[in-house]
Amino acid sequence: MKTSIGAKGEITIPREIRKRKQIRPGDDFEVLEDEDDPSAIILRKVEGRPNAGLVKHLLACPEKGWFKAPPRRREALRKARL
Repeated sequence: MKTSIGAKGEITIPREIRKRKQIRPGDDFEVLEDEDDPSAIILRKVEGRPNAGLVKHLLACPEKGWFKAPPRRREALRKARL
């Protein structure tokens, strides 16, 4: 399949491949250069978030009290102009 690159460097992955590989908007990808073929680029889907569950893991430490979860920040609400 053939596709092109847009003015902002965006590449559209054809619909059939997105369906087959279950690619959804917002999925993260890693872009690599192929060492064997200088003209080839590898696009690899990144599964999960690298630090997902880290705070939960640290809080489960048997030595209690050495780690405290950071306070959650609330994003400032923007007032909409009507």
